[in-house]
Amino acid sequence: MIDYCPSKDWDTYCEQQERAECPADEELIAHLDAYGHLSWVVGFSDEWPEPGDNVCGCPTIWRPNQPVEKPEYDDGACTSCGGREHRGDWLACFDFKAHEHPARGWLLAYHVIINSDSGGFVETVESAVVPLADAPLNLPDEYTDIGMQQGEQWTEKEIHEANEANERWNAAITAAKKEHL
Repeated sequence: MIDYCPSKDWDTYCEQQERAECPADEELIAHLDAYGHLSWVVGFSDEWPEPGDNVCGCPTIWRPNQPVEKPEYDDGACTSCGGREHRGDWLACFDFKAHEHPARGWLLAYHVIINSDSGGFVETVESAVVPLADAPLNLPDEYTDIGMQQGEQWTEKEIHEANEANERWNAAITAAKKEHL
């Protein structure tokens, strides 16, 4: 005889419902996808230069028993062609989501992913769940500062786009606060 208790199914259902309403911080963060949708991004990349975005193409020449001849740069520009040195890439990508927790109130889960195809890595460098009232404004701006400390020259367009990403981030968080607080 099979011992079947319908209350076990009900208990399981109730636990699942409670879990859906009260996810752990790690579960909230796991649903974020900064790298997937690229809504808020700061950084630089030479992978797809824009027309007029002159990247130095001067060759480095290696000859036996001769000094290496390579481009020279003055203030970020090649002294021969005027193009800038190939910098590789460095992108900081951001995502957040507001969630109403029955016991903790409105929360904001967010994360920051750093990507560098030329460096061969993608990693989450910051993630947290905080009260929505304490949501991190200017987070893209903080990572713009970090990116600029890498020693690479950013173009005016990249700086402008980083400022716009920061403004959009702040506007989205402010809108979430107005909607939920």
